[in-house]
Amino acid sequence: AALGKPGATITRYNKGPFKCTSSCMDATYSTEWRYYWQVNMPASTDATWMTCSDNCETPIRYWGDTVAECVINKLCPSHTYVIFKYP
Repeated sequence: AALGKPGATITRYNKGPFKCTSSCMDATYSTEWRYYWQVNMPASTDATWMTCSDNCETPIRYWGDTVAECVINKLCPSHTYVIFKYP
């Protein structure tokens, strides 16, 4: 909310490796997944579409909030990785 995205939520991947005590329905995750977390950006995030006047190197669509992503990546714990999910 402090970055102007009050609808953003956090998903924590609290997944560890599959063990002999795991349920048969548990997924198999590598140990690295415990260091990942996801920022779910709200639907109001701006997206820019390619137009007929753009050049050939222009992406068909790009989106993202580079300011919010930069701040979150700077402030997140150094041993973790952030995934940004846009609608």
